[in-house]
Amino acid sequence: MQEIHCNRLGCIDPARRLDVLTRVANHDLTIIRHILGTIPETALSLIRREDGLPVSLLAVLGEGPRATVSASIRHPRHVRTVSLHGTEGAALLPDAYADHVLLRDASGEEQIPFQNTMPLHEELREFVEYLEGGPPPRCGLDHAREAAVALDALRRADHSTMSTHDAALSGS
Repeated sequence: MQEIHCNRLGCIDPARRLDVLTRVANHDLTIIRHILGTIPETALSLIRREDGLPVSLLAVLGEGPRATVSASIRHPRHVRTVSLHGTEGAALLPDAYADHVLLRDASGEEQIPFQNTMPLHEELREFVEYLEGGPPPRCGLDHAREAAVALDALRRADHSTMSTHDAALSGS
């Protein structure tokens, strides 16, 4: 695997005072953490509303495998995709409610079906099982802390970070 791409776009009523980091990007950081085992350092472009509230971001995380997060709460349509790109093919979760993953390589395309269960339901089920003596949940406090630290770093980012992002994309 060389890259992971997370796209989470949609529209949230500006009066709700929700920002793109806490409402949207935190989910993608958790997905990246689950796949890579860590949340890599970040270079990003962050768009803020007139009052300073973050509403859109493009983050490039790590150098190999590289992860990108494209998130917006000003997008006219809801888009939720996760794709993995490797040397021999790619995999795509085409929608948050999909019941399959698309795989494509030199031999063509294949759909791999799976039971779609909402992630929050899975997390709650694992936690209840843990309370009843089962194994610890996959997403423990250490994962939550790592995501909170990454979100804080994104929140503190300003437009000076964009030059780092541009340099990373251009290979400088």
